[in-house]
Amino acid sequence: MKVAVAGPNGTLGQAVISNLIKSNISVTVLTRDAKKTAGVFPAVSTENIVETDYSSVDALAPKLQGHDAIVILIERNAYTPQIVAIDAAIAAGVRRIIPSSWGLDMSDPYLRTIPTLKEKLDMETYLAERARSHKGFVWTGILTGVFWDWALPLGLLVDPTGEGMTYIMDGGGHVICGTLLDDVGRAVVSALKAPEEAVGNKFLQIRSVVATQSKLLEWAKAVKPEAPWKSMNVDTEKMEKAAREAWGRGERDPRALRGFLLRAYALGASDFKHLDNELLGVADGGEELARKTLEQLIRPKS
Repeated sequence: MKVAVAGPNGTLGQAVISNLIKSNISVTVLTRDAKKTAGVFPAVSTENIVETDYSSVDALAPKLQGHDAIVILIERNAYTPQIVAIDAAIAAGVRRIIPSSWGLDMSDPYLRTIPTLKEKLDMETYLAERARSHKGFVWTGILTGVFWDWALPLGLLVDPTGEGMTYIMDGGGHVICGTLLDDVGRAVVSALKAPEEAVGNKFLQIRSVVATQSKLLEWAKAVKPEAPWKSMNVDTEKMEKAAREAWGRGERDPRALRGFLLRAYALGASDFKHLDNELLGVADGGEELARKTLEQLIRPKS
């Protein structure tokens, strides 16, 4: 199997490419900066790192000739490059497309109203329409909830130092689910190897961990009891209202707009009711793994 990866230098690049290589899949990395990317992925031969700027379908399609699949890791707000990658793959006869659908399920009525997710919704709508009119390919969307081991160090759920402020959503009882980056990479490989009838033209939902903010803060305090562990309760309904007002004023700073996603998590957007972990070879570690990953982050390195 020969797989192209578009947009490798973001959050998922290392996890996806390393899992493809470990599975003896031939990888072509599409990038805007071949020299930079070669330094990041030394396991990929330089002839398999292809420079492209996603400027047009005609320019990209020849670089995808002979590939069985493309995995698109382009940032979700970059709508046009994603569409170019999709159309170029179809034009080149690529059979399988894994789009940049990571995160949350856009069939959720609330998520469809969030302006910061419009590009994701539009891309998924476009891809589904192309699949209905063109039978030469199938797509598989992999929904992951929070990128767990990306979010924890950033303090998005609990401040890992114990010295900063943890913002608790509506009292801390909301269930939040996420997937480890390596598990996302493992799921990509499994989706590519699975029969088309099992994974084609559908969204699959996975998770590695589950926790509430209250539990996370409790576990964190147990690991580092000497830290102050300051916390502040926030009303996600009010934060969403403030985010909509900020958007209406033309503000695009993520800090001003974070109320959208906080409200989404409060409403259970990451707590998928159906899981495809078994199909995609991802273990559900539940609360136990959530606690372990947090403790490893907080515990002083020996």
